[in-house]
Amino acid sequence: MLNDMKWIEKNLLSDFENEVSTKLAKELGDIMIEALKRKGFEFENRADLAEFIKSNCRCEDRCDIKQRTYFVNDAPFFLHDYNMSIKIKDDGEIFVSDGFWAYL
Repeated sequence: MLNDMKWIEKNLLSDFENEVSTKLAKELGDIMIEALKRKGFEFENRADLAEFIKSNCRCEDRCDIKQRTYFVNDAPFFLHDYNMSIKIKDDGEIFVSDGFWAYL
């Protein structure tokens, strides 16, 4: 019985982590679309965006400080500090922080 509870807890945590990860990835994608828009680039759909990114964008990842700088045609346009933390408040509410981001 104890092993079953550990298995259930492990899988629930894994499901939660996957859900949070998916949600954060979508939010970050939406923010990056806005960052490119502020630099004058707009797209009809996500397929056009993906093609544009492959051809014109790059990322420098500073793992030591957990920061990524995104470039379009060698000009920085977005900074993401991905120092993620998960906190559980006293009332049981879960707070997830994915660091911070900034338009450049």
